Amino acid sequence: MITHGHVLLNGRRVTVPGLMVEAMEEDSISYVEKSPFSDETHPVRQLLAGVAEEEQEEKAEDKKEEVEKNE
Repeated sequence: MITHGHVLLNGRRVTVPGLMVEAMEEDSISYVEKSPFSDETHPVRQLLAGVAEEEQEEKAEDKKEEVEKNE
């Protein structure tokens, strides 16, 4: 996606996959308007959203286990 020019950072097209993005810049990552990935219903976007949700659930479970372990 990046090397093909589908991604924007601060409104500018990014084509360098190794570009370091600071945490405070993460909210400024978006897709080019004409990119098929700009549609939230695109299958790849749905897949990525599912992966992100699973990661959040795993982190919550890990925190819960850590709290229980320290009690």
